[in-house]
Amino acid sequence: MLPVHAEIWTPSSQWENQATYVELVVEKIDLVGLFSPVCEVFGITITNMQGWSDPLTRATQMLRFASHDSAGRVPIVLYITDHDPDGLRIAEFLSEHYDRLFKVRWMDGRKIDWTPGLVRVERIGLDYDMIEDLGLTWIDGLTTGRKNADGSKRDLSDPKHQNYNQPYVQDYLKKYGARKVEANALVARIDEARQWLRELLPRYVNVNALNRYRKELEKQRKDFLDRVELTLKKDEVE
Repeated sequence: MLPVHAEIWTPSSQWENQATYVELVVEKIDLVGLFSPVCEVFGITITNMQGWSDPLTRATQMLRFASHDSAGRVPIVLYITDHDPDGLRIAEFLSEHYDRLFKVRWMDGRKIDWTPGLVRVERIGLDYDMIEDLGLTWIDGLTTGRKNADGSKRDLSDPKHQNYNQPYVQDYLKKYGARKVEANALVARIDEARQWLRELLPRYVNVNALNRYRKELEKQRKDFLDRVELTLKKDEVE
């Protein structure tokens, strides 16, 4: 085994030989632990971003996206959300949120070098077929994170809800009824969920290029270690 300093020495990036730059975003924190082992295999960053919030996290992502875009790679966000009316549309609007944030100027006057539409956002997984195939649990009602004045949770399936008549809510009710599946339901099917992601990611990451990179990196680290050992031996002789 290489010493620690050689194991972490990385003179190049795995993305240099890729046409894309990919990150995984999950709506539930439980999915970070679930999918991290798979993301590590593919060298992909995984981030938990609940709902529409956390502009700082998104701005940090944008710096990475802009950097890879300038290097000629296509930034892609793969998003796993709850299966509910809002979850199904969050991914549709996430790219617009990135575009809106690029207009914010930092306190020191800098701005992110950002082109509207720069990042491609795709919602993956947790569709109806996946839910049924894995036997995931449906939850009755369409409660949201927001609460009423009396402290009770708001429910999109309640005609009194301000968004009840919105097309996206009515379309969902017609297709799936007043029920939902939260993304962390996948934790109940660990092996199947991880296998699903392992089979999906090669559509976005060139596995052959990744393997070539890792072989070259291993050789670079070995050469580095050999030079260190040679230098130490010379020092001992002198």
